[in-house]
Amino acid sequence: MAVAPENQRGSPFFQASGRDVDEEEEDGTAAVLLSVLVQRGQLGLCFYDSEDSSLHYMVDAPDNHELHLLSRVIQEVRPHVILTSAKQERCLTQYLQQLGSDPQYKPEVVTYPYVDFGLEVGKQRLLSAYLPFLPACVSEMDKMSYLSSCITFDSPLMLRAVGALLKCLDRRRVGVELEDITVGVPILQFRAYTLSPLRQPVPVFYPNLLL
Repeated sequence: MAVAPENQRGSPFFQASGRDVDEEEEDGTAAVLLSVLVQRGQLGLCFYDSEDSSLHYMVDAPDNHELHLLSRVIQEVRPHVILTSAKQERCLTQYLQQLGSDPQYKPEVVTYPYVDFGLEVGKQRLLSAYLPFLPACVSEMDKMSYLSSCITFDSPLMLRAVGALLKCLDRRRVGVELEDITVGVPILQFRAYTLSPLRQPVPVFYPNLLL
């Protein structure tokens, strides 16, 4: 799998051939875009589901060098696009390379410049996000108050990932491709994301065989 050169608009980190994510995007159905950052053993991520225009966020959490937590999230969410910073830790680079070698699952991996993952930039993009359920005349203070009730501001990596994700959504115009250019990508709800509990294997007991 070839590494594609980066450009200003955010480029594929790997050029996947024959991408197969249940062929959902080819059928014109919902798409899921996931944004992730890994830094000093901490994982921050969020994802947008175009099926219901929802933004899901996960509070920053520790992850090991093999990124087992991230792997579980991706296995459960199955995003079509994975967005991360061009400046990233080696463990994430290795993980994405391994992910790209899976013939059964080939998401598009895209990198944006590190500055697009800035914390203050992320907060400003969140404040500027298109929230159709709020009146257009709402003040910045009231909007920030509302956002604080919907999403935690105590997870800096997640907030940085949110900022880059919102930029990606606006560039790709996810779900509003045919609308007027002035129509933004809507966020209809915020949802805190938690992994589904692992299923424990059911023990099987064999009675003693009588000979």
